[in-house]
Amino acid sequence: MLSGQQKNLLTGRQVYNKVASILTGRRMDMKKGIFIVVCWVLAVLIVGPSFESSFAADEILIGNASSLTGTAAQYGISTYEGLEVAMEEINAAGGILGKKIRILKGDDSGDPRQAINVVQKFITRDNVLLIIGAELTGTTRVTAPISNNAGMVQFTASATGAGLTDNMPFIFRNALPEAYAIPFVVQAAKKKFNLGSVVMITSYNLDYSVDLTKIYEKALSAAGIKVPDKISYAEGDIDFSAQVSKLKALNPEAVVMTGYYQESAQLMIEMRKQGIRCPILGSNGFNDPKILDLAGKAMEGSVWASGFFPDNPDPKVRRFVAQVQEKYKKKPNQFHAQAYDALWVIADAIKRAGVTENTPANRIKIRDALATTTNFTGISGTHTFKPGKGDAEKSVFILTIKDGKYALLD
Repeated sequence: MLSGQQKNLLTGRQVYNKVASILTGRRMDMKKGIFIVVCWVLAVLIVGPSFESSFAADEILIGNASSLTGTAAQYGISTYEGLEVAMEEINAAGGILGKKIRILKGDDSGDPRQAINVVQKFITRDNVLLIIGAELTGTTRVTAPISNNAGMVQFTASATGAGLTDNMPFIFRNALPEAYAIPFVVQAAKKKFNLGSVVMITSYNLDYSVDLTKIYEKALSAAGIKVPDKISYAEGDIDFSAQVSKLKALNPEAVVMTGYYQESAQLMIEMRKQGIRCPILGSNGFNDPKILDLAGKAMEGSVWASGFFPDNPDPKVRRFVAQVQEKYKKKPNQFHAQAYDALWVIADAIKRAGVTENTPANRIKIRDALATTTNFTGISGTHTFKPGKGDAEKSVFILTIKDGKYALLD
């Protein structure tokens, strides 16, 4: 099999031979000959990478739109690591229908504009069979319509915002939608702490946080829990002393945090510093161990929902945890697990569809196979897609931090 560089060299030789035949087969002036050579060289430089994808007939190329840099990099890195573990397992077992998987990384930096560029490149230039990503609600919200309109499956393993798969038959996810998970958190916290009211802390300039605040408000109202006040901050803030001083004056029974892990960790630290010891209700971002690294003891007593519990005694989970720890020297989180399961669900769908070539008709077959996935057992739970729904129905774990470790809420 030829390497990528060899393929490009082969293409360059073909171009050279073509140019040589033109120059030697007819008489022309030197300026015109040089002009043709330059045009052919530019063509190779511009579209050469697309040629490389087309040569990989023995591979299934999958695009991964990830936040590998930027403020959400921890999510994207974990997602790719989970995908890589699954890819290595699948390929070691012979691949899918005799073809190995190759994952093409595309860094969107958590920026919706960059995410659009990444997905458009995957579709128009890289000839991927399907796309896994993006990590964030904001980046998925702007890219999902592009993939859906192109008839390209896009499968997110981490974006949890409301409505991301609605009315888009090519869009799937196995992350727990916040609208599905938050009511479980509220009910569990109400029972555990006998809550009658909470104060909410929201990042006003982060779409994810604003959307999640609305979801929490609905769930709290349904549970009969009052919200006497809300406190806001801006994504990227580092000093939360003023917000926490206001919070302390309210003497809350519990606090709801809806931002990303960086700001949430700093808020927890400031709360404990000012003597606020009440429970904290969180969200999907609490599943990344980085928040525990940052917040430390300040995170004790937090409560949130997860699609994965790393200390689950299930043999499949134990094996996966060991693999990630050996390969990446870290304990896997929900993002690792859901990405790992996503690729296995996709592999199963491609196998059942019986196709690997990237054509519109084949992409429809893969979409249809995904849509009929039923009771697929992964390490983050059993996956089932109901007719007309792109969100997988899965189990929910309610987690907390106890003595510095992840634990199931009693």
